[in-house]
Amino acid sequence: MASSPDKNEVEVYCDDITDMTWAGPSYLSVTSGKEHSGSPTAQKDTNSWTITFYCDREGSNGVAQTFDGWCGGGSHEYCPTSGDSEPEELNFAFGMDCLFAVDGNTYKIQLYFGQGSKGLNNNWWFGSHSISESKELVLRDPNGKEVAVYRLSGDTSDLVLTKV
Repeated sequence: MASSPDKNEVEVYCDDITDMTWAGPSYLSVTSGKEHSGSPTAQKDTNSWTITFYCDREGSNGVAQTFDGWCGGGSHEYCPTSGDSEPEELNFAFGMDCLFAVDGNTYKIQLYFGQGSKGLNNNWWFGSHSISESKELVLRDPNGKEVAVYRLSGDTSDLVLTKV
């Protein structure tokens, strides 16, 4: 009897995120031959979002390259537990549509998530065209005007966005 895919969770802490949904099948990459079930889901908790994805783990360069392409390169990627600018291998990656509420307005961006490993532990990579080289998430209105800046921090399985 085959076992079910591994449960993988990452926490996102940001007071301004009002909704997170999977960006769709174009934004899912899994190491070839690894089993996965369903799509990533996001659940709002008291002060965070928990994203869950059921997928077996094995790193591959192809998934890391896909993640890198979605994000726009290493200057738009962040991993709190790695000194590297971009991942060499990831187990899987996916995109989430995120809604931010700032000053009575709603802004939508895509955040990309990829699970890799560091030593014996899994770790998470985060990416977006909205992440700057200084590792801040810069939220802009449709005209390109900056409306909010968030400092990025976190640990092995969480991302914290702190408004500056």
